[in-house]
Amino acid sequence: MNDFFDQLLRTSNPILFFLLALMVQSILICLYGALIYGALFCVKAALSKRMSARANYFSWYALLLSLPLASASWNMPVKVALYACLSSGMRWQIISKTLLLAWSAVVVIQLVSQIALTQKINRAIRHLPAFCDSGHLQEKAKRAVGLKTKRLRILVADFVTSPVSYGVFTTSILLPKDYDSRYSAQELYTLLLHEMVHIKNHDTAKAFFISLAECFLWILRPLNQPFRRDTELLCDNRVIGLDASSPNVYGDLLLKECSHSSAVRGIAFSDSYHTLKYRLEGLFRYKPEPHKAAAWAIGLALLPLIAMVYSYWQPAPWLILSEEYNTQFEVCVEQYDPLFDDTIQTRAIELLTVPQVSANGEIVEVCTTDLEQSPEHIQLQQTFEIVDGSLVIDVRALHEALHPLQEQGIPIGRVIFQSPNFIVDTSDAPIDLLRGLSSFYKQYEFDMTAFADSQTNDDYYTIPLEKRGVEENLYLLIARWL
Repeated sequence: MNDFFDQLLRTSNPILFFLLALMVQSILICLYGALIYGALFCVKAALSKRMSARANYFSWYALLLSLPLASASWNMPVKVALYACLSSGMRWQIISKTLLLAWSAVVVIQLVSQIALTQKINRAIRHLPAFCDSGHLQEKAKRAVGLKTKRLRILVADFVTSPVSYGVFTTSILLPKDYDSRYSAQELYTLLLHEMVHIKNHDTAKAFFISLAECFLWILRPLNQPFRRDTELLCDNRVIGLDASSPNVYGDLLLKECSHSSAVRGIAFSDSYHTLKYRLEGLFRYKPEPHKAAAWAIGLALLPLIAMVYSYWQPAPWLILSEEYNTQFEVCVEQYDPLFDDTIQTRAIELLTVPQVSANGEIVEVCTTDLEQSPEHIQLQQTFEIVDGSLVIDVRALHEALHPLQEQGIPIGRVIFQSPNFIVDTSDAPIDLLRGLSSFYKQYEFDMTAFADSQTNDDYYTIPLEKRGVEENLYLLIARWL
């Protein structure tokens, strides 16, 4: 099992990092969402008789504040501590990757289930017969609501027992198959008004995207029912104003519908006793409201977008992109290590530089500055140059620079030109064990043996340099938005 995790880490580190960041961000959003809902619940409980249906509905937009709050800088120490688990001790790696794989499996199962359900409903709707609109109720209701979309269908379905609206881009109103005998013309018109108000308010699209978001943000599941109650209450409030029906008449129709209602998973909303009681109480508190946009709700909706734009230009400080990418290179060689029975990669300058020995016979490690100022390092740096976005290697000069290694009995096969790419800095992690720097490099390989065996007389070898790719872009995405 440990070998499996190690192999997964080595081959998919950026993907694991991205999934871990997504999981951490989802958890933080859920925590902040729960705190915001707790505050909303207290406010609504204190002002239950004063808040209008519109205010009740638009107050839910406050949950969007959890997105910028989860991306705020004060969360960074916790995030980088969890990110560091992927490269810390084996125990931390196993714990973090086990949790990550379990969370990812649950998310994938929920997403697949939701997508399969959506496809099933779409296939069922595709073959439904159209509503016979002999009284031109559809156009009348559309004019009353101010609904200008042409992508609206009214269909008759045998799997619904009450009118429901469904769809994102092409919306449909589904009527029960016995609508003609169950409803009078006025009742059918009122029900069509109700569903068209839902469509005008984009409630069907919101329900679809919320169902997808629930796969990642599990806090939305227990909040779904109270949100949809307020959605229905706002819709009821608007229909009474449009239909000029008394609350008593509309309440009777609501009771009649709830007596037939049953939940169709993915489409309808099952009106429980508590929901019915909530909506009826709202009807008798009805007050006409001007149909205008709520500026503060729009502002709250735009706030996450503003936060995302800001985050794009202010990425997290734990990701440090190297300015020397594809401009500075370190020459490394591959050599066989009999101790571990494996091929290892070593800086050529470390093999070329003669170790210094102290007076007591101990080997003194040469500092990086001294290595970079040594004649051997200068000679290695003169074996290549950057020309028009390519790494041009002087093979003859490289062979001469590495010739002392062959004299020491070290065979030279592949030579790696390594350029610094980026650094993941977890120095702000709250756990000392998880603090540190992880450096990442871009490597270009040159096989000297294959070049010597070839028939070419060219002393120069050209390798096109690559721009930062998927791996770096994943890290940038995490640093900017997660």
